Amino acid sequence: MNMLLQKNVSVDPLCQVCRMGAETVEHILCNCALAVQCWQIILPQVLINNCTSLVQWWEKVLEVCDNEKRAEVVTVCWSIWKVRNELVWNKKYTRINVVIARAKQYLLQWKLAQKQKSQSQYPYFVEGDGKELWVAPQTDYMKASSSQKEL
Repeated sequence: MNMLLQKNVSVDPLCQVCRMGAETVEHILCNCALAVQCWQIILPQVLINNCTSLVQWWEKVLEVCDNEKRAEVVTVCWSIWKVRNELVWNKKYTRINVVIARAKQYLLQWKLAQKQKSQSQYPYFVEGDGKELWVAPQTDYMKASSSQKEL
């Protein structure tokens, strides 16, 4: 939020999701009502009582969770952040079950992608060497990318 204020973007200092606390990373990911409900569902063994340090919370997660559960926690954090942004920028609120379902689906897709071997159509591609092969585009062919929904 400090970066937005530095760029003269008007920002409400209260959490946009619950309106109950200052919008800090600790609040959004640990203390916000949305986050607390998520953690009660997927992480009941890590009690969150007014988290003041994300680092301490994460250390507790590392202490009590295996790698599989840690991956789930990370993707739920990401999902909570996305939901917060959807509410702030698009005025869309998401239910708790959707927040968790999206995180689990994303994690599943990521794991499946990790299992697949890279198959390249380029004969000079060496997997894992970090290099890319540039190929001239076909004539009479145009490729365009846009991050905007409509052009």
